[in-house]
Amino acid sequence: DVSRILELSGLVGAAPTVSAATDAEDALAGLMLAEPAEAPLWVRSIELPASSSSLALMRSEVCEILAPLDIPEAGRFDIRVAVGEALSNAIRHGSPRGEHDTVGITVTVYPDRVVLAVLDRGEGFDGQANADGDPYASSGRGVMFMRALMDHVTFERLPAGGTVVTLVKHLGAGTRAR
Repeated sequence: DVSRILELSGLVGAAPTVSAATDAEDALAGLMLAEPAEAPLWVRSIELPASSSSLALMRSEVCEILAPLDIPEAGRFDIRVAVGEALSNAIRHGSPRGEHDTVGITVTVYPDRVVLAVLDRGEGFDGQANADGDPYASSGRGVMFMRALMDHVTFERLPAGGTVVTLVKHLGAGTRAR
């Protein structure tokens, strides 16, 4: 349980960087997400109508795409929940024309991480959760879940409209990316 809490908090990956740093600035720099040093191993994209009936199919397809990576069950669970939340938000809040809009997800695999980018066509969202940390709020918990379960989460409003939510999960040393 303790190791899972440290993993979710990101402290497992950060501790070696922080303890080896010569000063606070170096320690904080080690906590930032570095650009991948290598080109992606592969990229897959899915696009479906923005309907609640597409949600389960998209989540399943993402899990199938990631199956060859042998990600531990805890990591697969984290990705499944975070992707589900991002897709649900894209369908519910980022698709003003309902099923006439599309929602897309691109899965990019690097040797050390998986990057999942969820795209909607709405007005744009800045990633500020409406729940303000309240776990009992009627909405806004999805962003909190995404941030808790993934190693890095960003929200980008697109100039032509829409939002790209980027979810990053680092692959552990025992995970084989191919």
